[in-house]
Amino acid sequence: MRIRSIAGIVALCMAVPAAALANGDPASDVLLQSKVYFPTQRVSVEAAQKLKAIVQSANAKGYPIRVALIHDESDLGTVPNLMNQPQKYSEFLGPEIRFAYKGDLLVVMPTGLGVTATDETPPPAKAIEGMQVEAGGSPDGLAQTAEEAVPK
Repeated sequence: MRIRSIAGIVALCMAVPAAALANGDPASDVLLQSKVYFPTQRVSVEAAQKLKAIVQSANAKGYPIRVALIHDESDLGTVPNLMNQPQKYSEFLGPEIRFAYKGDLLVVMPTGLGVTATDETPPPAKAIEGMQVEAGGSPDGLAQTAEEAVPK
């Protein structure tokens, strides 16, 4: 009886979706299924649609990319200490989604941009070098910045 119980528990644990294993940062959950994580502070419909179209186009042309727009600590869940550290957060987030996604990951925060790769290729860090975040880091400014960065 005990062996059957243990076997049942093991089988149940193996059936738990991988997303449930994420560590509590919202972007890691969303980016497993979506190409863009939008901040809890709303992005306008126009800016969101434009960014989604640019990201979708890049992916369709063979350039896999995911984008995380991080406006404030609420977008970081259990890792609020990574606010205003876009490169460090991209390096934290990349391994969180690596098992489900291979390609580049762009993070845009009010203070700047970060990029990492979830596969063996080097991230295109030079492409975003020197870029400034638009509109004072507002949610729409984050989206506009990502719109400019993705094609680069």
